[in-house]
Amino acid sequence: MPLWSLPNRLSLTRIFLIPLILLLLCTASKHLLFLSLILFIVAGITDGLDGYVARRLKLSSTFGLYLDPLADKLLICSVLITLTYLRQVPLWMTLLMVGRELLVSSLRAFYAYGGLRMASSSYGKAKTLFQIVGVSATILSLFSGYLHRYFHLFGFVSLCGALFLSLLSAVLYLYPLSTSPTQAAP
Repeated sequence: MPLWSLPNRLSLTRIFLIPLILLLLCTASKHLLFLSLILFIVAGITDGLDGYVARRLKLSSTFGLYLDPLADKLLICSVLITLTYLRQVPLWMTLLMVGRELLVSSLRAFYAYGGLRMASSSYGKAKTLFQIVGVSATILSLFSGYLHRYFHLFGFVSLCGALFLSLLSAVLYLYPLSTSPTQAAP
């Protein structure tokens, strides 16, 4: 049953946590904001854990190859959009990051239609780590009292690093297309 394998359940858990994280993020309660941070960190951990488990236990599946990046993009984009709505992340930054995700997802779909798979680059993986750290610090700044400014700055700098890696990895996916990281689909 590859559909219900442990790695796929971890990815699905990440997707199911998104509405709860967003709901808690939009509250004024420090306790609920703290809970949104904990749930976001748990979701971020499942991002790395699902791929590790799939490789370690040899539970990789075609469904999982598409579910994992979808779950990542839904989590990061929805939380970035919410933080932008809450005026914690600049609109331009969110637009660039979400636009990049749409571009890379479109490229992956295009390649998949042709029977090829775009492998994740190390830049893309680093980008995701910077996004998780940056978003976590930004959420932490919402309820950190007098340390708000420092956590917010750390979150912004981390998200700037994520944006740089986002744009770099997008360029590497686009140019040159003849040497893009693709391989035959399983």
